[in-house]
Amino acid sequence: YTPFLCGEESFGTGSDHIREKDGLWAVLAWMSILMKANEGNDGPLVSVKEIVMKHWATYGRHFYCRYDYEAVDSGAANDMMDLIRDNFVDGDVAKVE
Repeated sequence: YTPFLCGEESFGTGSDHIREKDGLWAVLAWMSILMKANEGNDGPLVSVKEIVMKHWATYGRHFYCRYDYEAVDSGAANDMMDLIRDNFVDGDVAKVE
């Protein structure tokens, strides 16, 4: 059990007055989740581990990877997007070379 807890850089909210706020939003989000999970609980507190394990048991594991591309030639980027649209969205993957 080693969950990696994080948030998207604005945790779903847009703002440019606080830079690098992912940690703040992630902590507030988890505090909210823990508060709701422990609402009316007279026994031991529900932990992050218990919440994550229950989530995994219900929905499976989630993986996310982000790639940022800067200074990419627009023409080449558009060609790549056209290739994806033509061959993977509505096309036949078998014909891609």
